[in-house]
Amino acid sequence: MDMKISLKLFIVIICTAIVGMLAYQFYWLHSLYNSTQRELDSNIKQAMTVADMNEVQVRLGILEKGSNRYSRIISSVGFSSDNKEIMTSLLMTKETKNERISTVYSAFYDTVRFEDSKILKGSILTSVVINGIHQNIDESIFPDVQRYDSLLSNELLSLGIENKFYVDLVKNSSDSLISSSLKNKPLTSLSDLKSYNYTFGAKNAYVYRLWIDNPSNMIVKQMAWIFAVSFFVLLLLACLFYLLMRTIWKQKTLEEMKNDFINNMTHELKTPLSVSYAAIDSLLVTEKANDKEHRDKYLTIAKDQISHLTGLAEQILSMSRDSKRNVELHPEEIKLKEMLESIIRQQALTAKKNIEFETQIDPDGMIIVFDRMHLANILNNLIENSIKYSNSSVHILIEAYFVNGKDIEISIKDNGIGIDSERQKHIFDKFYRVPTGDKYNVKGYGLGLFYVKEILGRVGGSIYVKSKFGKGSVFTIHLPQ
Repeated sequence: MDMKISLKLFIVIICTAIVGMLAYQFYWLHSLYNSTQRELDSNIKQAMTVADMNEVQVRLGILEKGSNRYSRIISSVGFSSDNKEIMTSLLMTKETKNERISTVYSAFYDTVRFEDSKILKGSILTSVVINGIHQNIDESIFPDVQRYDSLLSNELLSLGIENKFYVDLVKNSSDSLISSSLKNKPLTSLSDLKSYNYTFGAKNAYVYRLWIDNPSNMIVKQMAWIFAVSFFVLLLLACLFYLLMRTIWKQKTLEEMKNDFINNMTHELKTPLSVSYAAIDSLLVTEKANDKEHRDKYLTIAKDQISHLTGLAEQILSMSRDSKRNVELHPEEIKLKEMLESIIRQQALTAKKNIEFETQIDPDGMIIVFDRMHLANILNNLIENSIKYSNSSVHILIEAYFVNGKDIEISIKDNGIGIDSERQKHIFDKFYRVPTGDKYNVKGYGLGLFYVKEILGRVGGSIYVKSKFGKGSVFTIHLPQ
């Protein structure tokens, strides 16, 4: 009982630990996914800000007339007097468009730096500066959504974001569409759109609304190796759990079989001892002890039972020595017919069923070279099983014949209850017994057929079975000579 409770408690602890590990794994992955999602959203919004700054710089480059206009634009964002002169001078030069834009871009960032030289991307001051520029330049040149789309595409690509997208320019107060880049972009494969808003202009009058296709798939791609490792760990954990439960179940089954073995072995050993005791006791208490025929009969019974007891003990010892592979065999010439007659006589004496034996040995004087005791145990086991797993009337046919001109095969056929195909692959396993329920009340300890297979294997022999449930069985042993 204590062992069963301990086993159940152990299984509960293991299952709880595994469930806890799985829960933590899913929680960690979920948290990592959310963190990556927030980082992606931040990068996209930053890209929208930078694209807007670049779009404004392009429009500043387009304005090439009137220094007063430039001075007014630059003054409105609060630049110092030195920086005003720099910006005005830059805008009034006759440099090429690309060079001018690049120079204005550099001057703009140099102007809005802190003393520690960190760029103020996303800060309040940057927003004020950009909106100050928007407030003045938007009156001269209105934002171009196609140009903003192109600049934003470069920024997103620099971040490794290749998802398809388009941009709407929306009036913030009424949420009405002003223009869109979609009409110039054949995006036919958009499926799961997510929107991001970027407000700009005087009093945040306008909104760039980015519609991007399924940004979550980028997160999945970034986390692909993490998912793969996590899946491998979960798979490994599941395999280890399966092996652990299988081992525990196997140990539990072996424990139960061991207990059954001890109980059945006690019964099996007790029977020949009781019969021998009764035979000897009858000689001591009866007046027929001096009658030679009567005395020989009871002494023969006692001898046969002691011989059977010796065979049982040898089987158990053979199994205990199995791991060391040091069972010693002593081959000798054996007349098979004489051995079978002795075994049949002994089985008929102890069995409580009506048994009919039939033997067919070809040739009649067949001689087998094998260990005498182990061959007797093998045949005893097979015949005893035929008797056990049969109804009240038993017919057993024993055949022996040469194969390949030299080796010998012995088959034992019965009309018993048979063995279904599913259980046939287990009958030679250690401690395994075919379940029969209470109907036949079959005794045994699950070592007989295992012992037979092991002994035959030591000399290169084999055993196989043909059986059908309800139709009897045929066990055939192959003995190399």
